[in-house]
Amino acid sequence: MMAKLRSKDERCKAFKEEKTSSIEQSRQLAQAASDLRDLIRQRLDKDSFVKRSQQAALESRLLSIEPRISRSKENPEE
Repeated sequence: MMAKLRSKDERCKAFKEEKTSSIEQSRQLAQAASDLRDLIRQRLDKDSFVKRSQQAALESRLLSIEPRISRSKENPEE
């Protein structure tokens, strides 16, 4: 009778340890996934910021340039 109780107690302890281990592994995996998502988000945001700033600089340059007319079109007689 005592042997059965000990056996059940050992199985119960093993189950609890396995459960605790599984929970810890799940938490580590979730943390790793979260870290990866953050890293990807940072890189994409950085890239999109750089692209947006380059686009703004290009538009600024284009808007500040006055149209040039070639001399041959201004004075076709020359």
